[in-house]
Amino acid sequence: MTRPGLKTKRLKVDDLWVKVLWKDIKHMYLRVKPVDEVHVTAPPYVSLKQIEGFVRKRKRWVRKWQKKIKAKPFPLKNCLEDGQKHLFLGRSYRVCIKRAKGARAEIRGEQILLQIPQDASPILAAELFLNLYSSHLKKILEGLLPIWQERLGTHVNRLTIKVMKSRWGSASARTKRISICLDIVRFSKEFIEYVLVHEMAHFFERNHGPGFKAFMDESLPGWRALDKELRKQSPILYNLKYSLSEQGQGQFKK
Repeated sequence: MTRPGLKTKRLKVDDLWVKVLWKDIKHMYLRVKPVDEVHVTAPPYVSLKQIEGFVRKRKRWVRKWQKKIKAKPFPLKNCLEDGQKHLFLGRSYRVCIKRAKGARAEIRGEQILLQIPQDASPILAAELFLNLYSSHLKKILEGLLPIWQERLGTHVNRLTIKVMKSRWGSASARTKRISICLDIVRFSKEFIEYVLVHEMAHFFERNHGPGFKAFMDESLPGWRALDKELRKQSPILYNLKYSLSEQGQGQFKK
C-alpha cells in the first residue's frame, strides 16, 4: 500500500515511459527495470520539468541498460508459464499468458489472464501476476482494517504488503506498523483476516505467550485452527520475486 503523502505519476519523456515516485529522500534516482520500465524516485521538491530533464540527459545510458537487461537470460524455471495452476483466495486458477498490444492482468472465470506485448520479456508476466495479487489483497485488507481497528480499539499507522520468504506477517508495537505477506492472498479470506488480527494483537502482547493466546481467543475464536493450517504451509511467491530481482537493474543517482 502506498504510504499517505507519497505521490506517483506516469509520464512520457520523448519515447520513454517513466514512472515517478516522490518521497522523503535527499537524492534523485533513475532506475531501469527488467520489464523495460524506467523509474525515477525524487525528493518532494523536485518538479516534473526537472525530472524530464534528468531523464532526457541520460537517455543513452537508459538505452544501454535496457539492451543489457534484455540480453540477460532469464531463469525460466522460476518464471510463470502458460497453463500453470496457482491458488487465489483458496481456489485453483490456471494461468493463461497471451501476447497482445498492451500489458494487462485480470482474473476471468477460472483463469488468471496475463496479457503481455509481443516483444516483451516473459518476466513481465511474472510482474503482472504479483501486482494483480497485491491489488486484490490490498482491497481486502482495506475492507478489514477499519473493522478491526474499531473492535480492538487501536490504530494501524501503516499497513504494507510484502513478499516474504518465511513469515506471514510482522508488526511493530512502537510504530504501529504492520506488514502482511503477499502469499496470504493464496488462501481464503478467513486466513487473511487471521493474519491481520494476529499482527494487530502484537500491539498489546509482544510475544506469543499466554496473554497473546487469551487475547486472540477473545478477539477471534477459531484462530487456533487457522494458525495450525498455516503452519503446514509456507510462502512460495518469494522465489518468483527473487527471480525478478536477480535480473538486476541499472541505477543512476543524482
